[in-house]
Amino acid sequence: MSQGVAVVTGANRGMGRCIAGILASAGWPVVMACRDLARSRDAFMEIKAGSGNGRIELLELDLASFRSIRAFAETVRGRGFEISALVNNAGVLSMRPQRTSDGFELTMGVNYLGPVLLTRLLLPAMRGEEAQIVSTSSLMYRLGRVDAGLFSPHDGSYDGFRAYADSKLALLLFSLELARRLRAGGIRVNSVDPGIVSTGMIRLGKWFDPITDAVYRPLIKTEMHGAEMTAALVKGGIGDGVTGGYFVDGKERRLPKRISGHPYGKALWTLTESVLGLS
Repeated sequence: MSQGVAVVTGANRGMGRCIAGILASAGWPVVMACRDLARSRDAFMEIKAGSGNGRIELLELDLASFRSIRAFAETVRGRGFEISALVNNAGVLSMRPQRTSDGFELTMGVNYLGPVLLTRLLLPAMRGEEAQIVSTSSLMYRLGRVDAGLFSPHDGSYDGFRAYADSKLALLLFSLELARRLRAGGIRVNSVDPGIVSTGMIRLGKWFDPITDAVYRPLIKTEMHGAEMTAALVKGGIGDGVTGGYFVDGKERRLPKRISGHPYGKALWTLTESVLGLS
């Protein structure tokens, strides 16, 4: 049976670009799902030429727009793509309050609501027991809070780190619940924490950014290092047969019971379905 495609979100830069390149070089058909096609063209051409793989596609996907996500899913289904891997890699860390086109806080929209809607819409195109969903997590989930007020406007001043932590915890809880629901069907769902990676996301737009860059960036992981762990999970060799797993440095790590048995885990599913119009 021919290899199904790997859909990689945010594949034009950072870890996403590296993940797409690794999978393309390994012979996988890759769909690079990117917000700005014009700014993604160079990455697309570079990966296509560097890998020698002619089965690379560049499609528009803006995770801050439900309309864009639905259009992307329609294109994938309309072109008959069979998906072997969905890599929910794209993410943002906004240090100022912003909104998606649908009125949600930007970080929560891009890091959680967008990937959830995309995943749910692409499930019919996934290839049964061969398929897997891998979502990029972060140790910041430990600082997150998920409850009935998750999508309500924040009281007081906006805290970008708090919004990021909340979004990563929500995505992790969704992944655990999705893994449980899909276990019988064979589609595997896992999360990977690449660690602190030297990407543009960790810049805060402050006067001290050049100082922190000089001091700390040499000590943290490169984008390629972080991408290799995610790509290894997709390609196989680590995590074979595992679903509902959380991987750090290429090894599965046990989640604390307060996360694996989170009291709002199942309720979050219902709330999110309602918000996305999936119920």
